[in-house]
Amino acid sequence: MGHKKLAILLAVGLLLVLASVAIMRVATSSTDLTAFGKEHRSAFLLYAHLSNRVLWIQNGAGHPIGSEQKAPHHHAYPTISSDGNLVAFVRSSMEASGEEIVLHNMESNKESVLLKWPGAIWATAWSPTRPVVAFVADVPAATRQQSLFALDTLTRQVTDLATNVKWVSDYSSPSWSPNGSFLAFEARFTAQVSGVETHSVMVVDLSTKSVTKVADGWFPAWSPNNKDLSYISTDGRKCYQITLESSEKRVLFSYRNLDAQTIIGPVVWAPSGNGVIFNTTSGIEGDGRDSFYVDLASGKQSRLRHDSRFEVVGWFSQGNKQAAL
Repeated sequence: MGHKKLAILLAVGLLLVLASVAIMRVATSSTDLTAFGKEHRSAFLLYAHLSNRVLWIQNGAGHPIGSEQKAPHHHAYPTISSDGNLVAFVRSSMEASGEEIVLHNMESNKESVLLKWPGAIWATAWSPTRPVVAFVADVPAATRQQSLFALDTLTRQVTDLATNVKWVSDYSSPSWSPNGSFLAFEARFTAQVSGVETHSVMVVDLSTKSVTKVADGWFPAWSPNNKDLSYISTDGRKCYQITLESSEKRVLFSYRNLDAQTIIGPVVWAPSGNGVIFNTTSGIEGDGRDSFYVDLASGKQSRLRHDSRFEVVGWFSQGNKQAAL
């Protein structure tokens, strides 16, 4: 009798697993990023965090950005200008210690050094309205860890935007509001007694330099509607959308898989605001990346890339000359 019960339980368990897999297959379909780009008249900026390589995918072809001399084993998110002509990326300094932000001109295929920095640079984000690049970098000769800076690409003047934040997170890239008036970024806080580290989404008002905490979470990304922010929950399973004026929060989408892989990196909004691309860890070591598209009207998720070293970090609409980062 015991053996029969065990057999029944095993059979039921197997059916439940198969049913879960079937549900996942229905909820998540597969397509190809290049085919998706052609269908949506879009190009994409991709980034490999382990090798610090940058790739531009347009019209079905991949184009490497920048020379091979980057900063291996050091992640530094690249960014593309709103007109799609300039890509900013980070590499080791050619002449001295530290790192530098380099501009790659998409039309001429030439590079120029924008900034030399006496320390590590972790992320860049191009303003949608001005010739300004925000970046997260080590604070030179200070007790603080990293901060958020703004670089005027014309005057080369650098401004610290988060002087009162002890530790701006080097995990994620800052995100500009579409009108260029605000910057969202991630901060890290460590409790003095327990030593527990938390990550919070912060917003700086560029007119007043005041900084406000929005929520606990990772990887903030501004919605094209200029009112909402998306961010990833601390467990890496959900993406929330919060309206800043009302603080109203809702789940934008969730990621449920049978394994322990989680959402990693910023959510990339479609320039139209109708969908998003997100990246998850992939592979046994979690060093690979899967990329998914979410149609926000239907909630349907489509996998665009599987177990790649690259994650999608920028979406450029060739139809209306607008980039989403």
